[in-house]
Amino acid sequence: MARSTPTTRWRHAMATATSILCFVFGSSSAAYQVEGAYDENGKGSSMWDHFTHTYPDRSSGDVAVDSYHLEKLKEDLKLLKDMGVDAYRFSITWPRILPGGTISKGVNQDGINYYNHLINELLANGIQPWVYST
Repeated sequence: MARSTPTTRWRHAMATATSILCFVFGSSSAAYQVEGAYDENGKGSSMWDHFTHTYPDRSSGDVAVDSYHLEKLKEDLKLLKDMGVDAYRFSITWPRILPGGTISKGVNQDGINYYNHLINELLANGIQPWVYST
């Protein structure tokens, strides 16, 4: 058995403190799973919208958990805050931002507003927004 010395105890304490201090407790989601509102406010069709409408089996994200709508979003953010999460990783669905698939075909301001609102509400609740795109 290794002998405990002040140096080994210090290294162990530092390794423990570092792992605790660097840990971020969070939650995550994917836009398709939570947003819903698949055809509202100028959102374009995603490949998942196309697939689930072409091969329907009642598992589309047309409604999902409906976090696109303000009332439901506030409920979801309250749950995150009550859970004590430090961060929330969420995806941006490009068809909500670029319904035509490219900037030259137009940017959907309603989509921009939704994600800005989401980020601002997360920050107001002390939750770090971590964004990825799908």
